[in-house]
Amino acid sequence: MTTESDPEDETAIPLVRCKSGGNSPADEAAVGGLQVPPMEPLKAGSRGVDIRVRVRSSQTANQYTCVETALAPRTMGPSPHRHEDLDELAFVLEGTLTVLVDDVEYDVPAGGMHLRPRGLVHSFWNATDEPVCFLDMFLNQNFDEYLEIFFAMRGEVSRRDSTMTDREFGERMAALDREFGVTQFHDRRGEIVERYGLTG
Repeated sequence: MTTESDPEDETAIPLVRCKSGGNSPADEAAVGGLQVPPMEPLKAGSRGVDIRVRVRSSQTANQYTCVETALAPRTMGPSPHRHEDLDELAFVLEGTLTVLVDDVEYDVPAGGMHLRPRGLVHSFWNATDEPVCFLDMFLNQNFDEYLEIFFAMRGEVSRRDSTMTDREFGERMAALDREFGVTQFHDRRGEIVERYGLTG
């Protein structure tokens, strides 16, 4: 990864870009205004989750990505994990999202926001009997690319009737996590799923 910040500004947050981001001089140009058209809120799919990128990092010189996520009732999100360089801000559109940060859980209702700064172990899930829809905003990294690679890999796993724990996919996932500075804590997932009776 590379980091850049204004050497004159000691308070500036470094802009982190993964090598795969393809940062040309044009990518580094100042970002102008950006309008995102309205869309109907997502509904969770057959696996209990749906996700779409609303703002791509390529539209913002890799400073910002916005992703919309829908979770069905009683559905687990990702395993607890930590980002080296990425700050994450959630805004709940519908329902109540449960967010874990280190060992503290927060219930974030519709209209509420939750910040998860870099370096903290975190996850999220829907522990309620109602659907949840929220926007996740990823700052200072092209994390939309991580998500697109991950979901493409998950689709490949499904087509091959395999699992993400198979050696090939496990190695590819570990390489992706290293590239984007993500550390996974899969051993903490099962306890959350069991405690709240979640699927996924």
